[in-house]
Amino acid sequence: MIIYDEPEDLVRAYLWYSLSETTNSQRRRDELPPKITAEHIIEAERLVVEWQPNPTECEAIFRQLEKYAQSVGARHEQLEALARLGNAAALYRHAYSLNDFSQSWKWYCLAANQGHGIASYAVGNFYRSGLGPVKQDRIKAYVWYTLAGDAGTARSVGAAPSKDKLASEMTPSQIAEAERLVAEWEPNPAECEAIAAQIEN
Repeated sequence: MIIYDEPEDLVRAYLWYSLSETTNSQRRRDELPPKITAEHIIEAERLVVEWQPNPTECEAIFRQLEKYAQSVGARHEQLEALARLGNAAALYRHAYSLNDFSQSWKWYCLAANQGHGIASYAVGNFYRSGLGPVKQDRIKAYVWYTLAGDAGTARSVGAAPSKDKLASEMTPSQIAEAERLVAEWEPNPAECEAIAAQIEN
């Protein structure tokens, strides 16, 4: 989806929404104000009246999008390379960029094992809901929510409410076991690899 922010982009957006006959496009056109001024609407209406097919413009925009896609692809490759070197922030960002639970698990898990707070929270969510290759395990979810909160980053502190809600669904013995595992926790990246390998095999 293309987002229009600059005034000239808003004029073009108004033009194309007007040319479209779908109800959704008309609604989107009407939602442009107050981002677009009255002068811009007048200009857009003029362009609607004068509009003629212009495939050259389409080709030019397509070439711009191709270049953008190539640059994004290059950045993604660089990010994955850093992740494979073990950089915690890169591990997390690479996992987030995959947008696939089965593929992202290993990278979230590896980042979490380096103490990355948000990644730890993500791993907790994996165990709580049984996402991707991970089997649901409330005890392990509790452990990772606790570790995420201990990391103390602004976004990972959101793990505390998740842990409290989870605790309300657990027995006292389960909570005691989880607290024991937190106290004894040591990084175990091999577990990340082993669980991920279940998908590949």
